[in-house]
Amino acid sequence: MPPRSWKEKLKDEKLVKELRTKAEDGDPDAIFRLGCGYQSGAMGFRKDKTQARAWFKRGAELHDVKGMAAYGEFLLKGIGGGASTVMGLFYITRAADASNVAALCLGLAFAEGTFGLPQDTVQAKHWLKKVVDGECENKHAIKASIEKAKTLLQELISGIKHINLKVVTQDANEIYFRCKTNTPLQKLMHAFCNRQGVSMNSVRFLFDGNRINETQTPSQVPHASALRARSGLALARAQSLPCGQHAAPPDPGPSPCTLLRVR
Repeated sequence: MPPRSWKEKLKDEKLVKELRTKAEDGDPDAIFRLGCGYQSGAMGFRKDKTQARAWFKRGAELHDVKGMAAYGEFLLKGIGGGASTVMGLFYITRAADASNVAALCLGLAFAEGTFGLPQDTVQAKHWLKKVVDGECENKHAIKASIEKAKTLLQELISGIKHINLKVVTQDANEIYFRCKTNTPLQKLMHAFCNRQGVSMNSVRFLFDGNRINETQTPSQVPHASALRARSGLALARAQSLPCGQHAAPPDPGPSPCTLLRVR
């Protein structure tokens, strides 16, 4: 991103000053925009998740829908402070009918069975459809999130299932993966090796002592408590939860688990 001109800086400074004045008077939209500024680094702000959370909390306490959605998401994910599943769900569910951010949070949670919610395809499709169809009055989700909702909704409708894998290296580093049950494990294997900086030729993936090859899919591996991979470089463990890879762990919720080990 190119540096801002002095005219842009003056414009941002004037806008922020106006927003702060309105926010001090209890204007929920101004409060939300200040929170977004700290969250994204817009308007000349230095990114500060703690400040963003504080502003979103002020909005939530004023019963502002966008404020409740943003604060609820921060609470669920522990952004800018400690996580609180109970209070996070409280704010998210209050905002979900009118906020596509909150509706998306619920849709994802029901699809994956996270944040203490059960896996519920009917509920997941209901909330994701609200996002995709633009039914929420407050549309403040970013484009990438809406596209994610579209993809997941299509997969739920078509009946495509997913498995999530958590890989824990010998030094306790955790790497999370999610993939379709009909996707060859080659993608996961390569992603794991790239993360660890090792060659695929130096790693063997085993399940109950039997080697897994790259062309196999999760649905072709028999259900069991342990899935193992061996090399001379690392030891890892993976847990399955119900397309993509997660750099940070999602809330494990009640999902069933499968263990992956690498040695």
